[in-house]
Amino acid sequence: MLGCFFIRMHPVPNFREFVFRFPCTKRNILARLIRMRESEGPVSHVEAVMEDGSIIGAYSPGGVLRQANDFDKTSTLQIFVDLPMTAEMYKHWKAGLEFRLAQHWQYDRKAILGFIFFDGSLHDAHKVICSALQVDMLSHGHCKWWTRPLSQKYHSIDPLTVLLMCQADERSCIHPTETTS
Repeated sequence: MLGCFFIRMHPVPNFREFVFRFPCTKRNILARLIRMRESEGPVSHVEAVMEDGSIIGAYSPGGVLRQANDFDKTSTLQIFVDLPMTAEMYKHWKAGLEFRLAQHWQYDRKAILGFIFFDGSLHDAHKVICSALQVDMLSHGHCKWWTRPLSQKYHSIDPLTVLLMCQADERSCIHPTETTS
């Protein structure tokens, strides 16, 4: 049975505050492959918590989807990260996610193979993995949370690296890890 933290609502961001959710599950093969890439890091996914409490992320299968905030029944832990933004940044971040959702961007399975084989050149254009979607939305080309070009291609950045990028940025508020009982 899942712990009580998945029954409660995910925190709903204030206007002009972006919230990441970094969950981990050990129950599916894709999550295990991602965690192997990260040397058994604590997270295997990253998604955006929207102002209405819904979740937007890239999923296999399905691609970029909006999920109800209580859709996740398999995660064993989660970490929330708040990123305060200006109104303009928030507008661009939200519009970018909504655009990817409306365009039905698919999941980039080839990029996951790139994780396994440490080959950053494996990627399908106009397809995304969870971390690439979120990094793209926060990059210098969209909401400009990160104002400099990144040294890695977005499809080569895993969820743990996104969490570490947030931890290194003093503007971020990292909430304590929540686990199932």
